[in-house]
Amino acid sequence: MFDRTGLVGLGIAVLVSTSACRMTDDPPKKDQATSPATPSTLDTPAPTTSAAPTPRPANAPQFVDAPATGDVPDVVIAQLAQMQEQGHLIVYVGATWCEPCQRFHEAVKSAQLDSDLQGFTFLAFDMDRDRDRLVRAGYTSHYIPLFVIPGSDGRSSGKQIEGSIVGPGAPQQITPRLLALVTK
Repeated sequence: MFDRTGLVGLGIAVLVSTSACRMTDDPPKKDQATSPATPSTLDTPAPTTSAAPTPRPANAPQFVDAPATGDVPDVVIAQLAQMQEQGHLIVYVGATWCEPCQRFHEAVKSAQLDSDLQGFTFLAFDMDRDRDRLVRAGYTSHYIPLFVIPGSDGRSSGKQIEGSIVGPGAPQQITPRLLALVTK
């Protein structure tokens, strides 16, 4: 025999686990991922070896963690000055609980996107920690991850992409959209 209450609870748990990284209840805007793929479990990391890692190219994509305090435009302008107009600065907004964010982060850090995103620097903000100061600087979205080309004043230029699919294909879904964003 089976317990119907247990089956109903299982059904609710499955429905809750299929949600995407949506930030608001407003309707999606143009250029957003609106129908996430079926979620999958995180891949098990491969065993590590004692061999030295292959050196990454000098212009490999990288994350730079934004400080926890300070006005966002000032933080962005400081990063732009440090880059001296070399490469692309993208303001990246994610969260630790967002699976597409986790997958994209891991793909960049593990050199999987080195050839595709050469010269990209992602100035990383956390949606949960930085939401208020991001909104004041115009960095808003309905979905995360959020990728924005900053204006010369450090505020959002409005040129952005947001959201992705859930699952291992997230980095491959995000990459061509990022490349299109910087070539517009």
